[in-house]
Amino acid sequence: MAARTDVSTAFPPPAVRRLLVVCSHPFDATFALGGVIGAFVRAGTHVRIVCLTHGRRPDDGARRAARATELLDAARRLGVEEVSLLDHRAGHLQGNTPEWLASELRAVAGQVDALLTIDARAPGSHPDHVRAMRTAQHAAAELHCPLYGWVRRTWDAGDEPADVIAVDCDRARQRSAISCHESSPPSDDPIRELPRLDETRDFLTVVQQGLASSEPPGSGHRREADDMEIVRGQREAQEVMGLHESVRMDELGDFFPRAMTAAGEALAARGVTPAGPPVALYQGMAEEKFDVTAGFPVPAGAAPSGDVVVATLPGGATVEAIHQGSYDGLSSTYEELTAWFKDNGMTPPTVMWEEYLVGPESEADPSHWQTRIVYPMG
Repeated sequence: MAARTDVSTAFPPPAVRRLLVVCSHPFDATFALGGVIGAFVRAGTHVRIVCLTHGRRPDDGARRAARATELLDAARRLGVEEVSLLDHRAGHLQGNTPEWLASELRAVAGQVDALLTIDARAPGSHPDHVRAMRTAQHAAAELHCPLYGWVRRTWDAGDEPADVIAVDCDRARQRSAISCHESSPPSDDPIRELPRLDETRDFLTVVQQGLASSEPPGSGHRREADDMEIVRGQREAQEVMGLHESVRMDELGDFFPRAMTAAGEALAARGVTPAGPPVALYQGMAEEKFDVTAGFPVPAGAAPSGDVVVATLPGGATVEAIHQGSYDGLSSTYEELTAWFKDNGMTPPTVMWEEYLVGPESEADPSHWQTRIVYPMG
């Protein structure tokens, strides 16, 4: 539990030791979340901020650097020393899958007990806020942590809904942090309408409950398997551009480089950036040959080209596991997954896919490679 330093606070934030704040834009951390972040810091919580972009709009290098410096200064005024800015383009977060963005969060998060972001479930929410929330949901599920959402008050004062958490905010810290933004958002930017600096309280929702580590195997949440865990997840449908063939097991080693090269060239010709790591979609097996499409996730609406096709990773509930190590050891991970399905009275679906999170292109040591295996359960 956090060591509270202000016991007189009538409405303290939830008791959290290590909080990860997920923002889509630097202004979100101050204009929207600044009061709550200050309250968590005042309560003794160690806070880390991860911002997915450098601003509300794509900017040149000089302005990007300025906004990064402003956020670092603002975070210090909130009492936060650890800040990471990722290099995604503002307004284009929808081109990245939440799973891919969540993997980037986990890479910089360190130890985390809870996450905080803007609750973007209301109609009309900024698309980048929606993607940041979806990303935080995936990260929270994989880290087995609760996700809190900051929500703007839309009800009469004193008439709070039962499912919100009132928090006494540190407005002095928040105003000081906001003053660090020399490149302030335009006067018509909706972010200016989010904070109520004249009020003493902000409000949180529980966007997603944490998963208790004491839940038994078969509860549908988590199972430890040596250094691997098997989890249930939730996915949005995702288009993939790649090469589709029927391939024998001993031909996969030659097929994958050829498929990734063809898909990469097709994407480059269109000026399209992959929306996530390389992927291989398996759609069954016939006559000892895999029906496989290998390539890259792409934004919706991509068109096929020649031998390069567009397939869809199905959305809905999933069962997932991350294999750590060389591809030669994947069979043992599949055996563990098969045993998990049997333990839970289920049969593994014939359709599934692999996501190559870390591989030989970026890591020479095979022991550090990571492959996520995903079974759609819808």
